[in-house]
Amino acid sequence: MEIEETIEIAAPVPDVQAYLADPAKLPEWIDGLVEFELKADGSFHHVISQMGRKLPVEGRLVAGAEGRTVTMTLTGDEGVLTAVHHLTATPAGTRLAHRSRAEFHNPLLRLAAGAMKDRAKQRLRSDLERLRDRLELTSR
Repeated sequence: MEIEETIEIAAPVPDVQAYLADPAKLPEWIDGLVEFELKADGSFHHVISQMGRKLPVEGRLVAGAEGRTVTMTLTGDEGVLTAVHHLTATPAGTRLAHRSRAEFHNPLLRLAAGAMKDRAKQRLRSDLERLRDRLELTSR
């Protein structure tokens, strides 16, 4: 399953990248986190509540050396999610283009992916709006 979403943020690219690449900030903008543990190596463990299920995952954030991307990889029993955030400078700040791909281990989840896609896109939009609001509040 793949989803894409774009949002404009009134903050400069370096600020957006720094915020996105900081795993300690994830609970501030990702809805549904019921547990979060930051590990000494910079990776993290979190449990997200989604559609009535609690999904534990291990994750890592990697900022691109060129300052224009942040990649998040989440691995759990159900599969792997890779989300790439592309950052582009605009006159008003930053355009964040998110593209994520979920690969499910469970054949039933693969079959249900189409039905889950609309809900996942809505949730992503809400999370990105929360991210935008946090960044715009701190960059004033």
